Amino acid sequence: MQVRFTRLELRKMKDAIMLHNHPHVTSFSKDDIAFAATNQVAEMRVVDPIYRYSMKPPKGGWNKKVWESMLWPAMIKSSVKVRARMLKKAYDGKITNDHYSVNEQHEIWRQTAKQIGIIYQRKRRHS
Repeated sequence: MQVRFTRLELRKMKDAIMLHNHPHVTSFSKDDIAFAATNQVAEMRVVDPIYRYSMKPPKGGWNKKVWESMLWPAMIKSSVKVRARMLKKAYDGKITNDHYSVNEQHEIWRQTAKQIGIIYQRKRRHS
């Protein structure tokens, strides 16, 4: 589901914390982080039925240029590596399809964060 914001709302997001939910168990989408970087959000948060996720920009902040020149390319590189590794584990029977589905995007962002200095967390929600 795509949410639209006015220009005034977008200006107010700079240096703010943005929180939204995902109805299925999954970390940030590419669009979530592109939005956060482009609008210079101080922290992007998402909650799903099991986890809470948080992502903060690298030192020096983020913006559209950082997204296009650094973050997006690092995410693509991470996604190729993570998917190959996880698909092999699934093929070898070391992880289930459910494990793959729940953890794929999380592992991609975890790897991307390590590469470029983003602060990324996933924590279990309290019941």
